[in-house]
Amino acid sequence: MMKANIQNYISGVLLFLIVATSGCVTSSISSNKSPDFNQKITRLYLVIRSSKGAKEFSYSFKTEFLRTLSSRGIVTDYEVLDELALESDKDLTDKISNFGPQVVMVMNQTESKSNAGQTFGASHNISGGTFDIKLLLPASDKPVWRASLDAYGDSGIEAAVDKSVRNLVTKLKEDGLI
Repeated sequence: MMKANIQNYISGVLLFLIVATSGCVTSSISSNKSPDFNQKITRLYLVIRSSKGAKEFSYSFKTEFLRTLSSRGIVTDYEVLDELALESDKDLTDKISNFGPQVVMVMNQTESKSNAGQTFGASHNISGGTFDIKLLLPASDKPVWRASLDAYGDSGIEAAVDKSVRNLVTKLKEDGLI
């Protein structure tokens, strides 16, 4: 009986240590859709503007998000804008126009969260961010759908990207867009 209690105690301590030392990954999203927009997305152009320290997240997010949309039959193209990009707004507008999307998704990072020693944006200690996401019709600057996506991951970029993409895709499904 004493041996079983000791084994249970050790198992409990090990489980606590595993949970306490494992990284935390969270992501949440809220959205608002225009009642006038009831189309299913078939062709999307993604534009991401993120902070310098979140470049790794942006490229990984873009890759996973576009792969997920492609698996659902949605045709995509993208541009991840570097803070030092030399392209003009006209260059970007021309790229979008040449692609001919049904909608343009613009994802702007509005906030960065930094915890020293964390790995979300490895080289700059960015562990999280908030992104303002808008769906626009190609010739309009008025959003037909808007979302706020929070992403946090102190255990690595892959987990934060996976959870954020899952949440965004789930929200797009809930809102009847995909």
